[in-house]
Amino acid sequence: MKKKKRRRGISAGTWITLAMLVAVLGLSSFVFTRLMGQEAAISLNPGVVSETLTEIIREIGGTGGEEAEQTPEPTAIATPTQSSAIQIASLQAPLETEAPTLYMNSELSIVATGQVSLGAELRNSGKQATDLYDYSTIFSPIAGAAGGADLSIVTLRSTLDDGSSGYDDYCAPATLATALKEAGFNLINLGTDRILDHGLNGLAITRNVLEQRSLSSAGAYLSQQEADTRSVVTVSDVKIGLLSYTMSLSGVGQNASSEEERAFAVRLYDAEKAAQDIAALREEGAQIVIVLAHWGKRGDTEPSKTTLEQADELVQAGADIILGTGPTNVHAMEKRQTEDGRTVFIAYSLGNFLIDDSRETDDITGVILRLNLEWDSRQERLLFADSWYMPTWIMRLREDNTSRYSIVPAGSSVTPEGMTDSIYVNMKKSYQSMTERLGSEAASPKAE
Repeated sequence: MKKKKRRRGISAGTWITLAMLVAVLGLSSFVFTRLMGQEAAISLNPGVVSETLTEIIREIGGTGGEEAEQTPEPTAIATPTQSSAIQIASLQAPLETEAPTLYMNSELSIVATGQVSLGAELRNSGKQATDLYDYSTIFSPIAGAAGGADLSIVTLRSTLDDGSSGYDDYCAPATLATALKEAGFNLINLGTDRILDHGLNGLAITRNVLEQRSLSSAGAYLSQQEADTRSVVTVSDVKIGLLSYTMSLSGVGQNASSEEERAFAVRLYDAEKAAQDIAALREEGAQIVIVLAHWGKRGDTEPSKTTLEQADELVQAGADIILGTGPTNVHAMEKRQTEDGRTVFIAYSLGNFLIDDSRETDDITGVILRLNLEWDSRQERLLFADSWYMPTWIMRLREDNTSRYSIVPAGSSVTPEGMTDSIYVNMKKSYQSMTERLGSEAASPKAE
């Protein structure tokens, strides 16, 4: 039987297969380069490709006259050191890229209200049968508004004592601090004109009373070293610097203290010194600087020229929030845009929060201010969002020749228990007058 000879040449299917192989090699080179970057360049060596294809053709098509039974000559197997159809010119690990920075805004809240001092009538209203004092019911109606913030600030225009030294209009029972804490306050501003009325010893007792109740304080110091320490605290991941200034000291306080003690016990306002204090806080990392300013005169019905100038000085020095006390009336609030792109909030006077030496309508109408803030960590700036203020009213009831006090929302939709209709009408008028005067540009009014 004759042996069948193999057909010469290469079929069309084989050529198509070879063409597809070349296309795949080219496409692989392109894709690999795109994935790995320029550091991994792949090139095709035409000579090697041609040589390899020739070998493939010989395997598939054979040479003229060769029979199928013949065993082809063995070919050498390429090793990694030999040329190959695909040559990787260089292959390096991709360059390490720095992880993107994640910026998240931090939210925090501040509550601030006006000044507290207890005259004889108000002080005695809290006296119990046991000769102890309890003022917790005074703040109960507004506890929800005063508390719940990261910082809740009230200004105490008085010292505190356990009774061993006696009380007066500017020295209140220690249990007042207990009531303030129960109402939600956590920072007591002591930087007022009355803090040295009982000398440095009175200041020390006051500080001790607050510390025993885990209440922080600002504006009163027991040594030069303490006064020189400008602390920066972290609140909701935001670094806050706090400064407290008073513009003057009472004559009683000056007589009860030495010049050396006054030099460190309080920060008497000086524009140049305030600028240095604020700059020092910034150097220590403060992102927000809050200034508590006890300024103006008791009878001021609006910010005086001097107060306005001092506010300008603090803004230029870098203060972000300025909260004023001193005058018995509530004054204007504003949000000011600075040339360096900051927004500064100023409350010129938060008025009286709790006093008993006047029943004038403007003197017994106070305010609780709440600032809801965001710190933009990407642009490093302070944002104000949904801030509000709630006018308050110091309510006094007379029972059995004794006065009872409480602080109620001036915009209350119902008559507080025990309040007469005529006083309720007067209180509502006071609320309306204050909201019209303060408006809603800096913060929105809240009735209750």
